[in-house]
Amino acid sequence: MMMFLEVTRTHWTKFRRDRAAFVMTFIVPIVFFSIFAVLFGGRPGSGRIRVAVVNEDGSAVSRQFVETLRREKSVVLVERALDSNGKRTLPMNAAAAEREIRAGDLGLALIIPRGFRTTPLNGTRPRVTLYADTSDPMSSRVISTLMQKAVLGQMPLQVETRDVLGASKRNPRIAFSAAGLGVMFLLFMAASSGGALIDEAENGTLDRILTSRISMTQLLLGKLFYLVSLSTIQLTITFTWGALVFGVELWEHLGGFFLMTVFTAVATSTFGLLLAAICRTRAQLGALSNLVVLVMSALGGSMFPRFMMPEAIQKLGLITLNAWALDGFLKVFWREEPLFALWPQLAVLGTASILLFTTARYLARRWETQ
Repeated sequence: MMMFLEVTRTHWTKFRRDRAAFVMTFIVPIVFFSIFAVLFGGRPGSGRIRVAVVNEDGSAVSRQFVETLRREKSVVLVERALDSNGKRTLPMNAAAAEREIRAGDLGLALIIPRGFRTTPLNGTRPRVTLYADTSDPMSSRVISTLMQKAVLGQMPLQVETRDVLGASKRNPRIAFSAAGLGVMFLLFMAASSGGALIDEAENGTLDRILTSRISMTQLLLGKLFYLVSLSTIQLTITFTWGALVFGVELWEHLGGFFLMTVFTAVATSTFGLLLAAICRTRAQLGALSNLVVLVMSALGGSMFPRFMMPEAIQKLGLITLNAWALDGFLKVFWREEPLFALWPQLAVLGTASILLFTTARYLARRWETQ
């Protein structure tokens, strides 16, 4: 009758010894709960929406309207434009606001035209124009709601939303989804494939390989080139499917896509080799890779767009490969920037690849001394 208790005790004993199971059962849920609690809950004011304001009317009525918006706790009004040094010292106008939205420095701009009123004139409603980067659809909806609240008791506003970036694109957000999920799966694939080093060490194959004429550096480079080629093919297939089925504008951006794909593939592949060099067993690799990749994907924007996160989390996300890769793909497919504009993302991914591979090579010394 008490044998079932013995079975239970046996399983708990095995569980305590299985570090991978312990991490996946208790640590991963806590980490993800904390991340998403910060993203969707956060502290008051952590998710305030930045909106450029251009008051072309300049009347007392329009100034009062702006002051009402300024008192909203969820809004930060930007009334100065960036100068050549990146400081907000210039007067904000419609052209400057549109330019900053195209560059990704702002997501919204409110243009209050001449003749604005908050009371009916000749049976017409007061009108404003909202320049928007509609890759973040929630912000424009929130601002529209707040503007209607600001004229509560008067005639409702007529809000004309101008899609600055996506008006001429076909299904543009699909490219962002393909990049986000693609980078996350590249990290998982690289970590899993990099684990072949651990398998070779455990079954003695690695010793036989190293007794031949190949060095550890050459072995790691060979595995790196295999992972890079596999990752490149995987990401190419993902985007090709998106182009054929969902209208992703791949053919118009082949140059930028090729650069971002290669650099992303190299970075994620070296990351996989580093994880393999850190871990001693496949179980350790599975637990560590799941935890690290999921956290990186959450903070880096693969699961939830970074531009919708609190500013502090957006900055924290820059420590991840996902964030830099996604920023690059966003420049290619959404902002349609020239190739030279990708240099910050390519530089970071390239530098990270060198550091990750160098560290993996250093840690791999233990296999040479066994």
